[in-house]
Amino acid sequence: MKSFKYPTRSLRGDYLRATVGLLVTVGLLIAATKITIFQYLFAAGAILFLGFFLRTAQRHLTVFHIANGALYAQGPFGSSIQLCSVTDIQLRYFSTRKDRNGEGGWFELTIKCSKSKISIDSTITGFEQIMQTCKNIIQENKLTPSETTVDNFSSAGFGLENQTSFNNDLNKNQDPV
Repeated sequence: MKSFKYPTRSLRGDYLRATVGLLVTVGLLIAATKITIFQYLFAAGAILFLGFFLRTAQRHLTVFHIANGALYAQGPFGSSIQLCSVTDIQLRYFSTRKDRNGEGGWFELTIKCSKSKISIDSTITGFEQIMQTCKNIIQENKLTPSETTVDNFSSAGFGLENQTSFNNDLNKNQDPV
């Protein structure tokens, strides 16, 4: 069984941002003495930062396992997916810089089956092993990933070119109905 978890150091910044945002918005909410539009805005901000804090805590408490032909997410709102029933895999890249040169961004991997989905981002320990498992799933389940997913897998070092060219050849050889 392989286990994967988000390291505390990668979540530290999110915890800090959520805490500072909560303190600022709650402080401003308390400082507003009359019920005004500003109180509603500060309350909405506080709710957003609280949600961000809770989402970060959920990621911190969730442990992912690959075992017995399944991917398990154990923790708050956990789920599991049988690898043989995966219907779609998406890999998206989010850049934190304008030039998108591959520095300062992260990947988000989404694995779907008919009943559930699991999303994992690249800050988790062992992300490369998860990517290799997903590459194998795409080939074994004969999935047709999107062009964006193929490009992102290639840029991460897990080329899927053969999979797309095979699917494109199939589509070209089919007669239009």
